[in-house]
Amino acid sequence: MFDLYSPDFWVILGAMILFMVLKTKKNRVSPALRGKQASLLGERLYTRFSRETPLPCLLADGKIYGKDFQERELPELPHNDHCQCYLEKLFQSGEEWFQQGPPLESNDNFDPDNLLPVHRRFLKYYLIAHHPESSDSLKKDYQDLLENVPLDPEIQKQIVDYIHQSQ
Repeated sequence: MFDLYSPDFWVILGAMILFMVLKTKKNRVSPALRGKQASLLGERLYTRFSRETPLPCLLADGKIYGKDFQERELPELPHNDHCQCYLEKLFQSGEEWFQQGPPLESNDNFDPDNLLPVHRRFLKYYLIAHHPESSDSLKKDYQDLLENVPLDPEIQKQIVDYIHQSQ
């Protein structure tokens, strides 16, 4: 049937293998584009920080709501009469979410109009730890968190001074 020792047989077999290899390379999708592109949609709750900020607002600050997150239902706003919470739309592709990495923390000077994430976290923890409506266990928990925020003591002092000045 086929003469395995014939040069024609080997040329035809080689051409078929080369054709199949080139065809599969042409149809191959790069691994980065394989599958469905994921995106995360939601809304992040923020509040304006002051000594008069209600405790429910402080506790809810920074939470993300939406079908892609643990908290699926948006909270009813306002929390109470003094609530200053607001929601911001959040959209990130899955690639941005997982490859972006954590936000850069900085010990730059404290600017109340443009809070860095680490400043915002310290401010939130301080206000909860010193809030008159906080329970003793909540105060203790947030005081422990406050001590673990990686922030220069001079910046911490600036933030505390800002809180006491903005009565």
